Amino acid sequence: MENGDQSAAVCRDLAKRVGCFCLFATHFHELTALVTDCPTMRNVHTEAIIDDQRELTLLYRVVDGVADKSFGVHIAGLVRFPPHVIQTAWTRLSQLERTDEQRLIERLKAADENDLRRILLATGDQ
Repeated sequence: MENGDQSAAVCRDLAKRVGCFCLFATHFHELTALVTDCPTMRNVHTEAIIDDQRELTLLYRVVDGVADKSFGVHIAGLVRFPPHVIQTAWTRLSQLERTDEQRLIERLKAADENDLRRILLATGDQ
C-alpha cells in the first residue's frame, strides 16, 4: 500500500464511518477523486496566481475545486532552498506535468460517458 492509498483509506474511514469534520491538506492529487463516492467531502484549495516569470502571488482565499497547479517549487524558493535544488525541482516538475497531461489525454480518449463524468467531478469542473 502506498502513501496515497493509506491517506485515501483514512479519509474514507473518517468520512463514512466516523462522520467527523476533518480538514485534510495533501499533495496526493489522486485523493481528489474521493468526492465521487463520499458525498460529505468536497475539494477546496487556496487561490494563487503565477505570472509569466513564474512568480507566485498567494491570494489567501479558499475556493471550491481542485488546485490546477502545485506550488511546492515556488514555496521552496520562498524559503531559500539552494538554487541548484530549485532548478532540479523545476526540471522534474516539467517532466511530471508532461506525463500527467499525456496520461489525462489517454484517459479521455478511452473514456465512456460515465468515466468522463467521474473525471470531471474529480477535477472540480462540474
